[in-house]
Amino acid sequence: MNQTKILQAFLDLIKEDFQEEIKLPKRKACKICGTEGTHTSNTCRFNFWPRLNLYDLSLEEFNQLLEKQNNSCGICGKSFEEYRNYIDHDHVTGKVRGLLCSGCNTGLGKFGDNIEGLMKAIYYLLQS
Repeated sequence: MNQTKILQAFLDLIKEDFQEEIKLPKRKACKICGTEGTHTSNTCRFNFWPRLNLYDLSLEEFNQLLEKQNNSCGICGKSFEEYRNYIDHDHVTGKVRGLLCSGCNTGLGKFGDNIEGLMKAIYYLLQS
């Protein structure tokens, strides 16, 4: 008997024991955006206070960055109306460089903020 048939036979045997629907407790509404049951205040994309404190940014400085970058990613230009912003910073000095979308922030991180590595990647792309 192959694994699929064995699994199906097992599911058929226990099916009767699980006829009642299992009800999970419903999450409360997010205190920040009001969305019910999808996330908590700690994971809300609009909860930027902990991030501001982490990078020692005031709300005014954060808003200045948003304005300077036209409320969009500093690399690709994706609008922060649709995408969450990430505070980009130098991992050695801690200095804030700007705001990025998830993809650009991850991309820089994968290259370890290494300019030489990024230049090699650009050269590689130009060669193809």
